[in-house]
Amino acid sequence: MSLIPTCILALLRDFVSSVPKLVAQENEIEAGFSVMAHNGDFADGVNAFCGAMLGADQFATFDKQAARILQETAMKTRLLK
Repeated sequence: MSLIPTCILALLRDFVSSVPKLVAQENEIEAGFSVMAHNGDFADGVNAFCGAMLGADQFATFDKQAARILQETAMKTRLLK
């Protein structure tokens, strides 16, 4: 269950789609929003997506919450100490 209300995520999505010359992959931004919807950080979703696009087979992080959220989306993660 998301602590970020669905309406806030919808507003962010609308804002991003209204920026005329935004240079980013739509899936990259959606990956960030997806992690946000699960109470995680936008940047973790974007970084995991970009790493996967570049061929990484797992996402390494010190962040326990990020590792848990990304594992729930079937992404292989490595929790660093």
